[in-house]
Amino acid sequence: MNWWRWVAATLAPNPRILLFVALGWIAELALLGRVQNNIYGVSPRARWLAVMGTAWVWLTIGWILWWVGNRLTGKVSRALWRTLLAVIAGLYGLSWGVYLRTSRFPDGEAVSFAVGNFRLLWLYVRQAEHGIWYVAAAILVAVAGAAIAGGRWLSDGRWSTPDNPAELRYAQRVTWYCLGIAVSLLFLQSSVGRDIATVRRERDAVRNYLDPVVTMAGSWITSQVYERVEPCINPSELRPLSQIDAWNKTSRITNRANVILITVESMRHDVIGLHVQGTEVMPMVDELASGGVCFTRTYSQSSHSDYANTALYSSLFPLRTVRHLYFHDDDPWPKTLIYDLLKRAGYATAVVSSQNERWGQMDNFLKSPLLDLFYDPVHGGGLSRGPLNFDNLPDSQTMDRALAWVAEQNTKATPFFLGLNLQTSHFPYTLPADAEKPFEPATIDFPVGFFEYPADKVEIMRNAYYNALHECDRQIRRLIDALRRDGLLSRTVILISGDHGEAFYERGYVTHAREPIEPVIRTACVLYAPGVVTPRVDDYPVELVDVLPMFLTTLGLPAYPGFQGIDVLASDRPPLNRRMLFIHTDNPSTRTDGVLWMGRWKYVHDRLHDEESLFDVESDSGEASELSARYPALLRSLREVTQTWRRRQLAYYQFPMYYEHYLPPAPPPPPSTAVVPR
Repeated sequence: MNWWRWVAATLAPNPRILLFVALGWIAELALLGRVQNNIYGVSPRARWLAVMGTAWVWLTIGWILWWVGNRLTGKVSRALWRTLLAVIAGLYGLSWGVYLRTSRFPDGEAVSFAVGNFRLLWLYVRQAEHGIWYVAAAILVAVAGAAIAGGRWLSDGRWSTPDNPAELRYAQRVTWYCLGIAVSLLFLQSSVGRDIATVRRERDAVRNYLDPVVTMAGSWITSQVYERVEPCINPSELRPLSQIDAWNKTSRITNRANVILITVESMRHDVIGLHVQGTEVMPMVDELASGGVCFTRTYSQSSHSDYANTALYSSLFPLRTVRHLYFHDDDPWPKTLIYDLLKRAGYATAVVSSQNERWGQMDNFLKSPLLDLFYDPVHGGGLSRGPLNFDNLPDSQTMDRALAWVAEQNTKATPFFLGLNLQTSHFPYTLPADAEKPFEPATIDFPVGFFEYPADKVEIMRNAYYNALHECDRQIRRLIDALRRDGLLSRTVILISGDHGEAFYERGYVTHAREPIEPVIRTACVLYAPGVVTPRVDDYPVELVDVLPMFLTTLGLPAYPGFQGIDVLASDRPPLNRRMLFIHTDNPSTRTDGVLWMGRWKYVHDRLHDEESLFDVESDSGEASELSARYPALLRSLREVTQTWRRRQLAYYQFPMYYEHYLPPAPPPPPSTAVVPR
């Protein structure tokens, strides 16, 4: 046997296996570099780990296929083996498809998320992710190839007989073990080092950007080592549940105004008063802002809707569990939604939403026995059809239902609460046929995805987004015109807010539902309450959990003990040096906790990548300068506040001794102003 045949024979049992392994290895190395932030750019050690680790994985696959193929003789066992390989190949290919769209392989959390939202994700893929069909075709090829290779095709054929077969078998084992040991040493080295930042990047790259199997295995190992939650709250620091009974007995509405809460999907803070190409983006909302209070520094509790919307309707922080929370109708934790309070005071109550509230199982949280009408694509609205976003209803249909319901209450002379959710502004910003399109160019005739689209098409995407917001504004105008016509506008309190914002490649990414960067976490908020509030622009920091306390103030009600937000309309609201806003995200793309202090200092702990960041968003709204190294004392203080907030939230929702007897905990005290940079 020639020397090169000898070397080849130590790597694979026959030429077909060697060709199969080589092609798989080269293909994966090429695909790893197809995304912008890949493992090759992390460090030289990470690059070597990618090259050698992928080679070892494919050599192992080759030997397994050869070994099993030579031992299967029956037709049934071969058929079962081919079926198993086809399933594995399909899932493997799907993992690569996710990687190419999101720059990371799916882990166990992503699988759970996909299973829980399968139907809505499928509808989204059909509409917006057209490139996924190429991935699907590649997966089918992989499945077919696996079915063929799983037979005897790869097993047939041998290298020419060596002079010493036993010596060759020994060399094959040594080669496989040595390569495995080398990969293991590189892997261990990626977890140690003096440069903590590099260690974290390498560890994160290995966990998420190296190989689908490695990511899934790491996810499983992590899931077995849950974050330990301690009962760290002293009950004397909590308010008893009995305070709610006392509030219900003593509190009476003095201003029986109607209440309307309008949530506009992905509504950024900077669209209020915005003119593009000489046209107002949201003229009706601007008109309400000029006659009410426009809060310029409003922050969402989360970058994704399931956590943001539920915080808005309950005035409770969304952080409840160590892993991602899917709401259930039998969750034991106390909550009081705004319509629960108002229904007891004689109000009619309704939530009318274009959004499919089954996303993240939000409907289990939002539905209440005290809600007269719950209307969305599934609950009463019928499943939507046509060129719409996901499984949402057209906003015109949602508004039709809302207007009809408001007219019913006006006929009965009954005060009402109406929650409205408009969705035209959700990516990919699909408009109905009769919508105006004042901002051009806005034709999306190129491939787009939720996680990326061509960077040179940002202005087109912005215009499409502005057109979508303009359509939402048109529907809001229909509501305002109806209220004005029926004489209801002067005795109706209206709050318009985004659930979160939207990114257009600021900080390198688009849309939302990822890290809480300013364009995504900072949202618009306008309160219109004629005769109750003085029209003004207010730059006091506000978060979505503050909305319900604001409503209570406009109705003449005292603070509700079950809310975690504060009344930002109060004259004695906390001074800036005591004002803290809290952020929490948790989905397959992001897991972060953060705090904004004084409306300026923003600390975020990225738990997915184990990274910290500190920004001065007052002077650097683009978050161009990361300040952790410059202000270590401030970083430590805000880290401690965030960790304390997280521990207290998790403890309260983990232990029945808390949530069965007490209300949710108040946020921890702010840091000492001594740590503020001069």
